[in-house]
Amino acid sequence: EMLAQNPGLGKFVWDEFQNGSANSLSRIMVAVFTIGIIGFVLDRIMHSLQNLFSFQKA
Repeated sequence: EMLAQNPGLGKFVWDEFQNGSANSLSRIMVAVFTIGIIGFVLDRIMHSLQNLFSFQKA
């Protein structure tokens, strides 16, 4: 995503890294935490769907 220059969090992180202003590090950290939270939520959703559609042993 960062190399393709698509709009999104990856491009935002890359642009802030290239910018190098005083606030860039804090913005990058917020974006990294946001990516982590999104990943965690998606993992929990997929885990719930797996439990819903998989066979349970009796």
